[in-house]
Parts: sequence; structure tokens; C-alpha cells
Amino acid sequence: GSTFDCLYEPTGSGASERYTGAIDKIGVDLTMISEQELVWVVFAPSNDTAPGALDGAYVGASADAALGLSVGAKLLVGGGDNSFTLQPAVLSGGKGVGAAVGLERFRLTWAGPNA
Repeated sequence: GSTFDCLYEPTGSGASERYTGAIDKIGVDLTMISEQELVWVVFAPSNDTAPGALDGAYVGASADAALGLSVGAKLLVGGGDNSFTLQPAVLSGGKGVGAAVGLERFRLTWAGPNA
């Protein structure tokens, strides 16, 4: 599968963290492009999460099921205690439109603080 260098930039005073992302499963209609940037908004259980808390497996859930939204986007739910939600935000340059919403399984592995 495809791998990504990931950067988590929390709002507020939290330090940025590096992760390695790996796509475990994509939707049947999705084609990945070699140079692609995926951006998600991270919903956490609190503003004070421990370093590496996003580490873990994420699985797709429809937006209406996960957050009571009707936007039709595919969210990824997982991380520590399955308490994090990744909502697709932006795809750079229009490449791979729909890629972030077509992921079914994604894994984040903590790679330490951003130096």
C-alpha cells in the first residue's frame, strides 16, 4: 500500500508530532497518485492529548453515523481507544479528488515530536 509522512499540528499550545501513515485498504473506485497530499481535520476527545495518542488503526465510517453530519464524507475513526476522528479537509492541487474520502483503512504510527 501507499505510505505517507504525516504531521499533526494541534490547535493551541500543543507541539507538532510526526507520524508515518499507511493505507491498508482503499475503496474500489479509488486510484492513488504518487505525489499526493491528503489533509484531515482531527477531532480529539480533549484539547490535552498525550504525545503519540493518534497512533493506531483507523477505519472508515460515514459522516452521518460518526458525527451526526449529513455531508456524505468518509471519516476515519481510530487511534487510542478509537477516540479520534479524521475528517477529510483539503486535497492539494485537485489531484486525486476523492482520495481522502475513499480510504477504508489507514494506520498511523507515531514517529516522535516534530524537530
